[in-house]
Amino acid sequence: MPDRTTTDLAATLAVCAGTGVLAAGFFIFVLALKPFAYGIWFQAEPVTVGLLVLGAAAAACLIALAQTGHPVAEVLVRPPVRILAAFVAWNAICSLFQSFPARSWFGSPEIGEGIFAYLALLALLVLTMVLWPLALPRRIIAGAAVASAVAIGVMDAALPLGSPWRPEMFASYAGSIGPSVVLIAAAALGRLDWRRLGLAVLAGLPSVSEKSGCARSSRWGRSPRWRSAASWCWCRWPSAGGIRCIRCARAAC
Repeated sequence: MPDRTTTDLAATLAVCAGTGVLAAGFFIFVLALKPFAYGIWFQAEPVTVGLLVLGAAAAACLIALAQTGHPVAEVLVRPPVRILAAFVAWNAICSLFQSFPARSWFGSPEIGEGIFAYLALLALLVLTMVLWPLALPRRIIAGAAVASAVAIGVMDAALPLGSPWRPEMFASYAGSIGPSVVLIAAAALGRLDWRRLGLAVLAGLPSVSEKSGCARSSRWGRSPRWRSAASWCWCRWPSAGGIRCIRCARAAC
């Protein structure tokens, strides 16, 4: 049997590898840049391959974490994991009755959302839930999320049009990054409870819609009804932490 030192080293390496995989996942957008372009839909096909590689790496990390005593089995029975696993299983069963099952598994080249992609997301979800209770990995994951959002913003603002390193044609998606990163960072710092989760998301929706060019939604966001609803929410949850979360969500968009 391996001694305690060897076991502790293996556990540490498994945690480090898993944290590295999750941190790298936030920078998968780099594969959509022109220097890495290949295929017809160059902004999707390399990213799909990267997602599948990350999913396989996450699965390998989960095996290592389970062998070193981490609660992988306990995470597998939690509701979010079971729901996503049921979704994957249903799609896998349905693919047996399709005339072209491979497309169900790999997804279309344009978006790559197939069963393999959701299996990769499932592995990443389980890995995140296993490592999230650990303070250092949690901070690294949250830091990577913030750093990737900042990198996208800086590259988009600082690089000239036509630069191969500028993330162009991302305007309709970039608005959703702000609220997501705010929620990840707030959860990592332990300053977000689930009661305010929906409120934080709703607070950022008007700004997301406005930045994405949706005139109808942006007018709705500036309407008196929205302001009245926001005022009611602030009265309902008047804590400083909740108000800061709302302001940060709107500012990040």
